[in-house]
Amino acid sequence: MPIGVLAFGMVISAGPITTTVINAVPTHQAGIAAGVDNAVASVASLLAVAVLGALALALYNGALDNQLVDRNLRDRDGPHERLRFLRSLS
Repeated sequence: MPIGVLAFGMVISAGPITTTVINAVPTHQAGIAAGVDNAVASVASLLAVAVLGALALALYNGALDNQLVDRNLRDRDGPHERLRFLRSLS
């Protein structure tokens, strides 16, 4: 749900931001302003994907560690027992 809210906010704000950027510069610099606006939007999208992906990985890893601790499989048992546990989750 939070990602959907983020996506909705980005969709409804992209148009007005682009319009504001283009209208804020003289006509002969509109192409440069559009290029800068597009570059900033691309970098923001790249960072959003990287940050949200890292956050999702950290949350998943933490939850998996908690599951392993709850079942006493984290440090005591060997890799075969941990692999059997991971297969049982799916």
